[in-house]
Amino acid sequence: MSDEKKIDSIAAILLGFSRRVTSNFDANQDCETRRRFMFYISGVVFALNDMLNASPELRYFMTTRALTIGVPNNFPFADCQIINFSENKAVEHIKYVGSGEWTDLERSISSQGIHDIQQYVLNDNNDVIDNFYYRFVA
Repeated sequence: MSDEKKIDSIAAILLGFSRRVTSNFDANQDCETRRRFMFYISGVVFALNDMLNASPELRYFMTTRALTIGVPNNFPFADCQIINFSENKAVEHIKYVGSGEWTDLERSISSQGIHDIQQYVLNDNNDVIDNFYYRFVA
């Protein structure tokens, strides 16, 4: 599969998944929820890249794009319909995760994202949609 097709596939799955995940809460509601959602989406993008055997360059590209361009915030009462971060914040996040200095909670959030998207894509399991909300927001 070409890199273009991988980008299109990752983007389509990521956007659809984000719409479903954020239907019950506003990921922009406060700084801590936004920060946690950044780890969750990073895990989701990591898993999607892994499933498609993306190159290191494509992994970096998709992770920064997911964080900077953003993903949909589908909560009906949200003030902002996009969840995104500055380029600097995205690069800092990637470096932080790469350093391995993240906390157990941050690692758990990212792992939840990996697990959820794998279950959603590979097993067509819609029960994972509310995992982030119930484990890290509510």
